[in-house]
Amino acid sequence: MLFLNRRRKTPVPFSDGYTAAQSGDDLIKRPAVLNFIQELRALVALPEAHFSELYISPITRYLVLTQHCPRERVAQHLRTVVLGLKRRRALLLPPGVTPEAIGYKKDLWSYVAFVVLLMYNVADQVNGYAVIYKKPGEKHREARRWCPFQGALAPPYGFQVVGQLPVSPYADLVLLPSFLNLVGLSWLYGDSEAYNTVVTTLAAPDTESPLGDLLVNTLALSGKQKSNNAASASASASASAPAPAPASEEVVGGRKSPPADISSKPIGEQFWEWLMQSVNSKSDIDNVSINPTSEGIALLCPDIFRQFLAGHNAQKPDVSWEDVQQAFLALNRHKRSPKTGKNFHQSQWPGRGTCQVIVLPTLGNIPNH
Repeated sequence: MLFLNRRRKTPVPFSDGYTAAQSGDDLIKRPAVLNFIQELRALVALPEAHFSELYISPITRYLVLTQHCPRERVAQHLRTVVLGLKRRRALLLPPGVTPEAIGYKKDLWSYVAFVVLLMYNVADQVNGYAVIYKKPGEKHREARRWCPFQGALAPPYGFQVVGQLPVSPYADLVLLPSFLNLVGLSWLYGDSEAYNTVVTTLAAPDTESPLGDLLVNTLALSGKQKSNNAASASASASASAPAPAPASEEVVGGRKSPPADISSKPIGEQFWEWLMQSVNSKSDIDNVSINPTSEGIALLCPDIFRQFLAGHNAQKPDVSWEDVQQAFLALNRHKRSPKTGKNFHQSQWPGRGTCQVIVLPTLGNIPNH
């Protein structure tokens, strides 16, 4: 396994379903990433040496450790970081201290906000995928399971995503040393309030605290912006595209339901309408991705979002299940976990064991258990 500080090598092309791993130097040169860094540099206004140590380093590690994720998901995550830091400027941090102390600790608390925004739910991207890797020339049966704690994927290896994995709600905290270098960790640890704020906010955001409220509302706003952008792009494309052929009925979880019109509304609303139509079209609840529980109606992730896209690939070929999931969560129609405050619950699923689910208070005519 190769590590982040290994010598840079040229990626070797793969043609058997594997993607060539890239170095951090290559990943950080993507135009979208360079634009993100330019915005970030203007927001934090640190000397270049400090900016590189405290910000460029974790961003590079993030890019390398999530290169198996859909690129749009990574780009959306970075846009959320910038959006949150813009909103952070209106906050007086840390709370309850003198103006002199706020000015003195301005850079530290901007870093606290950056770490929370970058690290929140990052385990879903790093640990939520089952990834295998191999060297050029090796056969598929020789591939090994990738573990992020062994190091980052880098040339000359190739990788392939082979499935999804359940993620602990506290996994973000475990990944902190994989993203932050010793300088950043030591800076946070040197101020107990700053360090404890990072830990408690990542574990369970408290909207009663300034930083927890910043995080939760930034995530909601980021999701809405993405949905609106997707809707605008869809409307522009529809204006110049020929009318689609009439859609046929689709099979969802073993039963037929009329396909929702997904030509104009934001993708989160499209998913919601499709879900309601799928449930209300039949009185039974024999759906492999929907399960009534004592907490509410559980939706199996990511299966339910893949089902939605399976019937709409012709109209939404560039939308991933991650896009649909994030847009739906931004609607805030689900129940957060009472234990962690996060979007996802851990639930025992029939025939599957412990799975990651989204819980709704109610859903159509399905009764709660």
